[in-house]
Amino acid sequence: MEHGADILLMLTDVDAAYRDWAGLSQEPIDKITAGELRPEEFPAGSMGPKIEAARDFVIQTGGSAVIGSLEDAIDIL
Repeated sequence: MEHGADILLMLTDVDAAYRDWAGLSQEPIDKITAGELRPEEFPAGSMGPKIEAARDFVIQTGGSAVIGSLEDAIDIL
């Protein structure tokens, strides 16, 4: 599938995707490869679909995918 885009920017109400969201070892994901992403580790009704879309986009296009907050959009890009 051809997207014609170099970057996928997903804006949400949190500043990043987090490992162990709301857990004791919660930490934001700064950079990660598509191969390291595991959508099943993220809640299906929350960040899981975004993680899966980000991974699929990167694999299909070789581009980059970013998840962050609307107010940080300019800085993210």
